[in-house]
Amino acid sequence: MSGLLYLIDRKAVLCLIAACVTAGCADQTAYRAPVSTFQDASSVMVHSARIYLTQLNKVERDAYIRRQAANNQHIRLNEIEKKQYFSPEEIAVRLEALNGLSRYGELLGQLANSDAPEKITAGASDLAHSLQKLSSDVSQLTEKPANNKFVNSTGPVVQIVGEVARIAAEKKIQAALDRAILAGEGPIRDLIHAIRDDITIAYERKRNALSAQRVDYVDAYEDSVGASGNSNYDQRKRRADELIAYLDVWESFPLTNPYEGLNAMADAYSALVAYAKSPKAPTDLSSLADQVELFAARANRIGAAIQQLEQNY
Repeated sequence: MSGLLYLIDRKAVLCLIAACVTAGCADQTAYRAPVSTFQDASSVMVHSARIYLTQLNKVERDAYIRRQAANNQHIRLNEIEKKQYFSPEEIAVRLEALNGLSRYGELLGQLANSDAPEKITAGASDLAHSLQKLSSDVSQLTEKPANNKFVNSTGPVVQIVGEVARIAAEKKIQAALDRAILAGEGPIRDLIHAIRDDITIAYERKRNALSAQRVDYVDAYEDSVGASGNSNYDQRKRRADELIAYLDVWESFPLTNPYEGLNAMADAYSALVAYAKSPKAPTDLSSLADQVELFAARANRIGAAIQQLEQNY
């Protein structure tokens, strides 16, 4: 994740908000700091979720291979395929959806920070086209419980982005921003939650695989203990060091759980909605900033933990 982890400068965000409130900014300007923070934190969270999805089948494959090796049994390609929770096509459309969420955050940022409707309309139209393709791809998925929630959450998001593009084309930037936030509350939350549930499955399966590997490391050390005398000390020390390093990974793994981060992402979006509905007083802006900052803190913590895990394991 090197180079992709956004470390949000909270002091800068709060200074921007304070300056905006002091100066009596227009609604669109008041959105800028919290929307920018939401956009950056969303990028971190989406990238973290993408890692879990892309590694899901690898985790299942590797666990099967290790199990077969430990039991002195043959490895069959058809058995590897049976162990995979999502097909390559099912993973691909979820990655498309993550990309759509990331780009939707970028669209909010453009609406909050630009008064050039032509540029915004082009970006919104391009995103709408991409999401229409996603909707088409999703409709081709095999009907099964694991897909139903995700399938049902994509269509409404496509409709909203199309509406935003139309409003922006009429040079109504503030109206487009409010529409993007207000109309998107239910559909965006639903899509975030659908992805959250899929990522939770990926997290739990990786956790189970890592837990099983603890046994392998302990067994490797125990095998070295069986050697006679101290002549095998170097091997035992090497196995002990490997076990210690692996247990460090195991103990830090819960910090990479994206569940709370995605929940915080949905809550931060709801805070944007609440602000859009409010009189937009300084206290309303402060409440929005608090919720978005909470999301940013969680996203950064999870992103940093995943980055550390990738570096050490």
